[in-house]
Amino acid sequence: MSESATILVGAEGALCTNPLMGVLKFFGIEPQIATPLQFLTDDLTGEPHLIKTRVLCSCRTLCEVLNRLDQFPKHAELWRRNVHSVFVYADEDSNAFRELKERIVDHGYTPVIQFDHRHNQWIISDKCPDFCGAMGGLRITAKQRFGQVAEDALETDAHTTAFSKGVYETVPIFLLASTTVVDIDAPLNERNFDIREHLLSAAPIVMFVKWAFGRMAWHTEDTNACLVIDDPLLRPTYGFVNYRSLLALMERYNFTTNVAFIPWNWRRCDRSVVDLFRSHSERYSVSIHGCDHTGGEFGIKNMGRLAWKSHQAVDRMMRMEAEVGLPHDRIMVFPQGVFSGPSMAALKQARYLAAVNTEVMNHDVPQFPITISDVWDIAVMRYECFPLFTRRYPAQGIENFAFDILLGKPCIVVSHHDICRDDQAQLIAIVQQLNALNCRLAWRGLGEVVRRSCRKRELSAGRVEVEMYGSELQLNNTFGQHTEFRITRRETDKTVIREVHVDGHPIPWEFADEHVRFATELGAGQSASIRIVVSEYGVEATHQDNMAYRLKVMVRRYLSEMRDNYVAVWTA
Repeated sequence: MSESATILVGAEGALCTNPLMGVLKFFGIEPQIATPLQFLTDDLTGEPHLIKTRVLCSCRTLCEVLNRLDQFPKHAELWRRNVHSVFVYADEDSNAFRELKERIVDHGYTPVIQFDHRHNQWIISDKCPDFCGAMGGLRITAKQRFGQVAEDALETDAHTTAFSKGVYETVPIFLLASTTVVDIDAPLNERNFDIREHLLSAAPIVMFVKWAFGRMAWHTEDTNACLVIDDPLLRPTYGFVNYRSLLALMERYNFTTNVAFIPWNWRRCDRSVVDLFRSHSERYSVSIHGCDHTGGEFGIKNMGRLAWKSHQAVDRMMRMEAEVGLPHDRIMVFPQGVFSGPSMAALKQARYLAAVNTEVMNHDVPQFPITISDVWDIAVMRYECFPLFTRRYPAQGIENFAFDILLGKPCIVVSHHDICRDDQAQLIAIVQQLNALNCRLAWRGLGEVVRRSCRKRELSAGRVEVEMYGSELQLNNTFGQHTEFRITRRETDKTVIREVHVDGHPIPWEFADEHVRFATELGAGQSASIRIVVSEYGVEATHQDNMAYRLKVMVRRYLSEMRDNYVAVWTA
């Protein structure tokens, strides 16, 4: 048997079959569907397994399987040999949950997720670090308690265990006391996915898949991180930001900062600050924050105007680089988070590397729904196959950063200058929380975060599939042997791609199934720089900046600076 995942479905059907399939396929696992009888007579007693199967099913279905194992000792032996682990969720049959609990839990179990009634908090165990990943040890204030929870869940005076690990015939069984698994193909109904609203339906199944399938599933090897501060000028101080003090803080607490710089300000940089950024490029980086930073300037649908704004922003940043020698990352951070669908096409045409944004939904009439799976991905790729990397404010909670990391997304924190108020107390707090997570954060400049963001899965020894997101990728071979990397990137229009370069040299590529596909080989420990060269295409840029508009922009910029440098500081 070549399958590594089996979803068991009883005669009455299964409540969560489609959601389970959605999560498995998201992580690159193609499951097979079987009834308990098929599984016991065909799968367990067939050819010896090359890969131990992972079983996912409801309590009632697993009880049916275990009853047969009790009757046939030979099947129990095959179960121990061929089954890696089981993920089981509660169904509407409370008797089945009670029976299963008595078999695998009452004789010894490990709580993974519990509810603390006294403090209205979820507790994620710190005793299972390999299983819980970045979420291990967190305490999360409950927004919703259980949803639908099986009767007779594991109760104590202070806690209810909602997700636990038991063992049956040496096989680990993970028991979820909930009837719901998240449907990641459903439309996103909020600004971003909030794990506090979906804890039991999302966290257990993701933890299980990541743990059970390891490198066979899509995974990331680096957890890249960066703090992005929007708006500030490159002056010794801006609002609550003092760049020298911030540098000392970065070196003490180990993090990096990207300044989302407004291109309109390109002539107004202080040389001493520029020198500080240049001499500490491992800590400081600069990205592009709009063009003039007017309200909704990238939220329009006029492609000519959007093309002009995209190119004008780059032109200003290039002139700043030529004049003061400060490089920048060709990454767009949308002012106020506002963007339209056509703005993504304009950025792609202007050869931006990516966009980084707090909002994931465009502000014009949406052509398609953004789904949960879209925002679970490393970057949202639904807009012209141009990568939109998501970022979060500290107020969204450490648990959301931790769940993003569990999914494999980069950890991008966003704030404004006021994160440095009160002697940088809030900044220090969020950085310490992030660095204390059960993972190793690789703090880098924002451009490096994008260039190193990809996901991999091991097809066989020496063969690895890689999905890249930006137009550039820094690929490292960490597999300990000479490896062939089969690289794909989503693209709907073949004519967009001109060439593919590896370390500056063009290589053959093909286009199939709305993906660009190519391959390269690296020895153990080697790395390569990959670049997809986009053709020059698109509509002609339309210049509409008259004198009245330019005056309005100037007034807006100076009033914003007065607010940040004086009003905010004086009223703090």
